[in-house]
Amino acid sequence: MLQIIVDRGRCMGAGECVHVAPASFRLDETVTSTVIDPPGDDEPALLDAALSCPNSAITIVRDGVAVQASSEE
Repeated sequence: MLQIIVDRGRCMGAGECVHVAPASFRLDETVTSTVIDPPGDDEPALLDAALSCPNSAITIVRDGVAVQASSEE
């Protein structure tokens, strides 16, 4: 099972996650990323969204373990 965590204190509202995985992220009224529940994008798109975040504010967790997004994947 995947869990998406957005560190709202680190999020600056760049919106890259929304661009990469629009069925899983949106910007709220404070222009901070929030997760759409349930997320509608597949795991590779979620990892790309985490990687695209300029402040590294997104963590993807699979079965209780953080998944490391890498530009080499």
